[in-house]
Amino acid sequence: MNTIFSFGEKVPEYDMKVLNEREVRASAGILFLFAMISFLNSWLIGDFTITKIFVVIFLIDFSIRVLINPKYAPTLIIGRFFVRHQKVEYIGAPQKRFAWLIGLVLAVIMFYLIVLNNVIGPFNLLVCLICLTLLFFEAAFGICIGCKIYNVFHKEKAKLCPGNSCEINKREAIQTISPIQMLLVAVFLGLIYTVANSALIKPQQNSHPDSAEKKDCTAPDWAVAMGHKEKWELHHGCNKSAIKPSETPASVVATPVSAPKAKTTKDCVAPDWAVAMGHKEKWELHNGCKSDTKTTEVNAPTPVETTPLPTPQTTQKSNKAEDCVAPDWAVEMGHKEMWKQHNCQ
Repeated sequence: MNTIFSFGEKVPEYDMKVLNEREVRASAGILFLFAMISFLNSWLIGDFTITKIFVVIFLIDFSIRVLINPKYAPTLIIGRFFVRHQKVEYIGAPQKRFAWLIGLVLAVIMFYLIVLNNVIGPFNLLVCLICLTLLFFEAAFGICIGCKIYNVFHKEKAKLCPGNSCEINKREAIQTISPIQMLLVAVFLGLIYTVANSALIKPQQNSHPDSAEKKDCTAPDWAVAMGHKEKWELHHGCNKSAIKPSETPASVVATPVSAPKAKTTKDCVAPDWAVAMGHKEKWELHNGCKSDTKTTEVNAPTPVETTPLPTPQTTQKSNKAEDCVAPDWAVEMGHKEMWKQHNCQ
């Protein structure tokens, strides 16, 4: 029973139980890889399924490490397999148990929040970043941050640390960093920033800031044919810089308050210019009229929509009067009078 519930291995050369640092770092690298995948999946896609799975696996693995025996933890077994041909590097087990206890507490918190209660928030993000930082430093640099914290709460300092870092010793000449090397690192970081913001990486950053909106800002054919391309773009919130300085706000933006609302009975008679351009069906579709709908008779003009055209012309040419009724889209855009001037004599 004692061999099952134990922490660390007993080696004759040392007076404390030890672990193999190489398999510990390999295990940290494996966990960091899948932790980063789950984190990015949650951050970029918004799907926390992989994160929930990883939290459960992380909790099981660290529970076995701390509460039973590290040699039965699945990720440590996988790490041992990959480094089985490397020379063993012994480290003290007590400080590792304290560091892994921190990881177990974080795993319990994440399990309670994400898996059991499906709570998503900034606190979860903070816990994930802490776990990623601890795993990264262990896997990349062999630095156990939890072991550093161990020295704060224990009188007996950690012994047998990775790379013999617990002992105070003088650094060798090959370990020193000269000012020239620090300058090269600074230049390298500046080069990264320059390349990231150069035209090589972002060729259309200044010329097309909103490429997604450009597709919706293409003026239709009927607006171009009427010479109202810029007004159409202005009405739809596009190309605001195209307004001429001579245009006043009153001339650019029509008064939608005074313009009458769309009539209950729509005028589905396509105007002459739309028929001549071959856009009859498009005009009917744009004004909410189906192509197979029969043309409805136009009601007599209401006093609100009196036209400035002379009345004799209206009585002489009834068909022309029907064609000179401004469509709903022109009324809604405030271009009723402009439409009549463009299409009616």
